[in-house]
Amino acid sequence: MIKKHSYLLLILFFFSACQQVIEKTAENLVAEKKELIGKYHTLKSEKIKVFLPEEFNYISTKDYLEYIEKLKDTFLINTEKQRVDFIKNTGRKIYFFEHFESGSIANIMPEKYIKFSNTDAKYLLAIIDKTIKSNSRPYIQYELLESQFKGNKNLKIFKAIYEVKSPKIEMKIYKHVYFISYNKKSVLFNLETPVQIDCDPYIEKIRI
Repeated sequence: MIKKHSYLLLILFFFSACQQVIEKTAENLVAEKKELIGKYHTLKSEKIKVFLPEEFNYISTKDYLEYIEKLKDTFLINTEKQRVDFIKNTGRKIYFFEHFESGSIANIMPEKYIKFSNTDAKYLLAIIDKTIKSNSRPYIQYELLESQFKGNKNLKIFKAIYEVKSPKIEMKIYKHVYFISYNKKSVLFNLETPVQIDCDPYIEKIRI
């Protein structure tokens, strides 16, 4: 069952032109993580509430693609257009939340309920790893920093954190991927930031 959903996990790679702005925002994100300052965003049609740092704002798919166009990266533009079109054609939805000043973006993708366990975690990781690398440029380097399953009878969470590096860009991106199943619903959550932060407290506040 898990293998049938491998298309859910596709690459997003973002960067900011201003390193100074990134470093300042990174400090704010870390401070927010300690105090857990943020706000809820309601996906009304999905009956889901997600909790994110307060700098993040919802952005429509149209505006997201317009932002991608400005990056002038043909590979990224084509990859993301194909991904969004594929999601649309399969009747699924994807929601974007951005803090472009820091080079940070999150996307949330509701999915049909998938019940998984700690035993399935290695398969989820293999799917994530293969999909990320097969949808990225050859020179992009990914290092798995952490993968973990945790949950109870009702709530299941799997996460994988990658450090993303490129020899063409003198900075790192941290990719946080979560797959959450609860209350007969499943959600894929992807966050990319210029710093590695502890996303778990935000994820634990999700309302499904």
